[in-house]
Amino acid sequence: MDSITKDILQKLLHIFLDVACVTLVGLPPILLKYYGSPYYRGFFCDDEDLKHPYLPSTVSWNTTVAVGVLLPIGIIFVVECVKYCMSYASHQVFDHYTIGRVSINKWLWTWYKEAGKFAFGLAFSQSFNDIGKYAIGRLRPYFLTVCKPLASACANGTFITSTDVCTGNSAEIREARLSFPSGHASYVWYCALYLAIYIQVHMKWKGSTLLKHCLSGAALLIACYVCFTRVSDYKHHPSDVIAGAFIGIVGCLLTVYCVSDLWSRNPSYESQPLLPQDKQQILDEKTAVF
Repeated sequence: MDSITKDILQKLLHIFLDVACVTLVGLPPILLKYYGSPYYRGFFCDDEDLKHPYLPSTVSWNTTVAVGVLLPIGIIFVVECVKYCMSYASHQVFDHYTIGRVSINKWLWTWYKEAGKFAFGLAFSQSFNDIGKYAIGRLRPYFLTVCKPLASACANGTFITSTDVCTGNSAEIREARLSFPSGHASYVWYCALYLAIYIQVHMKWKGSTLLKHCLSGAALLIACYVCFTRVSDYKHHPSDVIAGAFIGIVGCLLTVYCVSDLWSRNPSYESQPLLPQDKQQILDEKTAVF
């Protein structure tokens, strides 16, 4: 096996293992959704905390997932690209990685690695969160509205532990047993805090002193808004949202300090100026850019 083929196989194995790790860590929420059963927690029919109306979500889960993933990954992509272009304009340095005979811009490979670490931490955080949901089985504030318990079961005001007293939609009842901790809060706080830290560390544009602080603050405000809506929509108790936000924040910090290299890698792609004899090599490499 020649060195070029070996190098290509090593890079492909690197990518395959990265994807496998993210998939494996993110598998518990999928398995729990289709095969898991929440812990069955009893209730009182006159519990005022469980009698709130069943309302649609102000911020749906699909919207949360789309914005939470696409916005950070998109901004990381743009920032890495701009940093590379500015560095190239200043130093005329073609900074790249080579896979076989193909040269890949360093910013593109850096973006891939950063997006992968972001996804790994997000998958781990959501897995931890969903395991807690199914293990605890706390009832949502609208539980009794969708449960519609039998009048005969509620007649004497006792604590109900029977599994056959609810007459409502089974899917809605199952979802109403997954209140703690809040998945929305965990998700948005992980994404928002990661994005805010990334912007603070790697956005080096000097055209505005407050721009990066404004963007970071906007991300955190969006996370706060989503959390507030989870309470106002009666999807969660306040403590559910606080716990979910805590999980997201801790998961983000663990990812930033233990998995990612946000703090250690060179944020500007600056390199030493080229020697004259290297110029022809750079021109040759430009034609092989992927």
